[in-house]
Amino acid sequence: SSGDVFVDGTITSNESNTVDSGGSIKILGNRIALKDDAKVSTSGSNGGGEVLIGGNYLGKGPEPNASSTVILEGAEITADALNSGDGGRVIVWSDDYTSFSGSITATGSFTGSGGFVETSSKNNLQAFGTVDASSALDGGTWLLDPANVEIVSGSSNTNISGSNLFTPSATGAQIGAANIVSALEGGNDVYVTTQNELAEVGTITVSSAISTANTATRQLILFASEDIAVNADITATNSKLNVVLRAQGDVSLGSGVDVTTLGGNITVSGANDTGEVFGGSATGAGSFTTHSTSTIVTTGKADTAGGSVTVTTAVRDPGSGNTTGNIVIGGDITTSGGA
Repeated sequence: SSGDVFVDGTITSNESNTVDSGGSIKILGNRIALKDDAKVSTSGSNGGGEVLIGGNYLGKGPEPNASSTVILEGAEITADALNSGDGGRVIVWSDDYTSFSGSITATGSFTGSGGFVETSSKNNLQAFGTVDASSALDGGTWLLDPANVEIVSGSSNTNISGSNLFTPSATGAQIGAANIVSALEGGNDVYVTTQNELAEVGTITVSSAISTANTATRQLILFASEDIAVNADITATNSKLNVVLRAQGDVSLGSGVDVTTLGGNITVSGANDTGEVFGGSATGAGSFTTHSTSTIVTTGKADTAGGSVTVTTAVRDPGSGNTTGNIVIGGDITTSGGA
């Protein structure tokens, strides 16, 4: 539709063939809302299908992009492999405002791979829903891609019914820390990326602690087109957590901030030239700074090697050639093996 699309019932797709049996569902329009009773499914016995709501991957089409996409609490989107095969692919996109408070699954079968889920907006993303794209074989991937974004506790409660459904009450993009933790503990890697769009440069600010008890090695990747400010702890409490901080600008750990990985690696580097989080070469970050009271600990569990800490900074403005990247370590870094 060129206007509004509301879904408050059930839409399913299932192909009769034995490959990619989940099929494809595309819900496209200027403004889209999946209300609390909506159920959209491309789950198939031999593999999860595809669900596109408001556009395709990173809004790059060829499908038309929605201006606003709202997934209310209670709405369910599934693209699971039920008996065999890989998890499916779910994209939720808007050019201006995406509010995601429902649930999305794209799980793989016992012998298949996990799926891929993206909940993004070119501008304002409010992400407080749940995602699981894992499988018993490997982890799934959840990608969140707004402009400037803050990782916060609680919810901004932007999902207002009635005439305000497509109007955010929060001016800046927000992602719930608890929702990131839930995805990591469920067997998923989480990618938070920002682009330099509209009037915002694409910073990432961690304002609420991320403490995860994932049972297998997982990755938390923050990929910013400008700066990354880690102002709250990032902690692994059960298994390895690889923490990747990639920024075209500066990366900093604030006062009293601790990053603990239980043997996982910490990597600080630059974003790549293309702005694509998956692929492309990367230079160094603009700078890397830790406060005097911050610590980095990659000590492993018992009989487990400690993780590495790799920091790469580079010239921030290659055109001028006179601004070099600095590394300022104010606190402690511990990378020893497990006791």
